[in-house]
Amino acid sequence: WNASKFVISAIGDTGQDKTESRSAEKDIQAKSIQDMDLNLWDRWIISRLNSTIEDVEKNLSKFNFSGASRSLYNFFWSEFCDWYLESSKVRLYDSSNEKDRGVCQFVLWFVLEKYLKTMHPFMPHITERIWQAIPHQGESIMIGKYPQSDKAFTSKETENAISPVFDIISEVRKIRSELKINPGSKVNICLDIKEDDISKTVSASTKYICSLARVDKIKFGDAGDGKGYIKTTTGSTDIYIYILDAVDIDIEIKRISDEMAKIEAGMAGSKKKLENPQFIKKAPQEIITKEKDKLMQAVQVNTVLAEQLEKMKNIKK
Repeated sequence: WNASKFVISAIGDTGQDKTESRSAEKDIQAKSIQDMDLNLWDRWIISRLNSTIEDVEKNLSKFNFSGASRSLYNFFWSEFCDWYLESSKVRLYDSSNEKDRGVCQFVLWFVLEKYLKTMHPFMPHITERIWQAIPHQGESIMIGKYPQSDKAFTSKETENAISPVFDIISEVRKIRSELKINPGSKVNICLDIKEDDISKTVSASTKYICSLARVDKIKFGDAGDGKGYIKTTTGSTDIYIYILDAVDIDIEIKRISDEMAKIEAGMAGSKKKLENPQFIKKAPQEIITKEKDKLMQAVQVNTVLAEQLEKMKNIKK
């Protein structure tokens, strides 16, 4: 519902009188996806939509309704909302390129309209309600033609090509989260990409990386002596994140050390219990299992913290 409200707002179909609304509907429906100057993100989401429709068809033919539902859920939540919808804000709020903005508006409508039709048998009421609120043809979604996968706009090559961009954004977000960098603060990063094809793809998506990962500037190549940077790697790409402007290193080292001390104290208590024959003999099995799980989780968290602490100390050198 919230994603659809965003799309409705983006395509300018709110707050209009009936005449203006009908004009907007005719304008967007008069366009064709074949005539659009699509960028990589557009081609990716359309390909993923077609792959999802194909997967839903396969599951329905086997009466695997849970599989079809899962495919629909994953597409809308993890791909359309998490990636395309968020990236679209970069183009929608850029008034310097009206043509590209129009392409983005069309793709948002195109994907949502086809998705609603595919989802309709699973969630009839809300899909009808939303479909009626966007440009459409016909009286009801329930008597419309069910979408078919379009092979011409399905490309595994396109889907794979954009993956390194997602990986870079996810890795920068992960480091920001681990170091508790203020969400409002931007960081500078350096990308050392070993493969030319990936480098070209990433270069074309710098504005999306900056927006989605809260990055101010991106430099391509190595980070020199690496001073002030935290290094992480994804695939064939080394990512250097400059954090001296965003993190007080001494405070962060103390915070991590204090947190590790608390966890290690808890680990020592769990180990003492599990090494006590009387505890193992008398305690119910569920309590023993709970204690083992608690120790395992503490070890995992402590390992992550130890890695963070090492990175912080290296920056201080």
